[in-house]
Amino acid sequence: MVTSYWKRRLPLILSAAALALALWQWFDTGRELDAQQQLLAMRLTQAEQQSRLAQQQALLASDKLRDTTSRLAEVETRLAAAQQQQTELQGLYKQLTQGQGDWLQGEIEHLINIANQELQLSGNIKTALIALETAASRLEAANQPKYFTLHRALEQDIATLKAEPYLDTTSLSLRLSQLAQTADQLPLNFDLRHLPVPAAPAQPAQSGNRWLQFSQSLWRDIRSLVQIRRIQGEAPVLPPTEAYFVHENLRLHLLSGRLALLQRDAATYRNDLSAATQILNRYFDRKDPAVIEARRQLLSLQQAPIDATLPDLAASFNALALLKNQRPAR
Repeated sequence: MVTSYWKRRLPLILSAAALALALWQWFDTGRELDAQQQLLAMRLTQAEQQSRLAQQQALLASDKLRDTTSRLAEVETRLAAAQQQQTELQGLYKQLTQGQGDWLQGEIEHLINIANQELQLSGNIKTALIALETAASRLEAANQPKYFTLHRALEQDIATLKAEPYLDTTSLSLRLSQLAQTADQLPLNFDLRHLPVPAAPAQPAQSGNRWLQFSQSLWRDIRSLVQIRRIQGEAPVLPPTEAYFVHENLRLHLLSGRLALLQRDAATYRNDLSAATQILNRYFDRKDPAVIEARRQLLSLQQAPIDATLPDLAASFNALALLKNQRPAR
């Protein structure tokens, strides 16, 4: 009886147990699923954070890459500019080394031309010597064998110029200018500006005769119009209006002589100074100290050796022409 009872209840019990087991498994499985979901959500969150961090790092790396690329391009640009400048400097250095001889030769030729012009135009030996000595010092500093012949020629012309008598044209010109400036102050043989002022005649006593007073006054006026003076020698008597032209004529001859001195025109120089001396002797007071000094100065100036033949620079010009012909063609 009992056995049959349990036999009837057994399937129900087993079903209930199976159901309970299934419920427990379902509950356990759900709990594990929740745990797995939470773990998965946490891992997804971490992965998302890592992904954002990776994106940020990628952006920073990209910015750094762009910055590095820009700097690299700038460095390449500067490198290209530096290479171009180096190329240009090498070209300039090459031109400098190739053209240095031409520049030096041109400078020496210019100095020789200056010296020749000073000799031919003004006869200034001092300035010509300075130009030639400068050229010789430049060649000596260069110390190149191809310029030895030109250097010897320059030294030869320098020695020739130093042997010439020195004519100080500057001092002579200054002396003539001073004489011309003081020409209008020299006294003439008969110059009303240097005559003593005549004393006023004594006034006669007053009288009652008016006709007598009038005749005496008229006679005094007539006597004041005429002055008599004894002139030594044969000097002409010049009125004051012509005295100005005498002074100007003297001054013009002195200035013309100064111009002839600067032009090395010996004939005109001596003619003008001789004419100025004749004017001094004929029209001016020979006893006056200023006139005596002017005559002495003119005599000294006439003896200046301005007609001396100056040497040319043939040796330097010939050596320079020979150097030009020997220059190799490029």
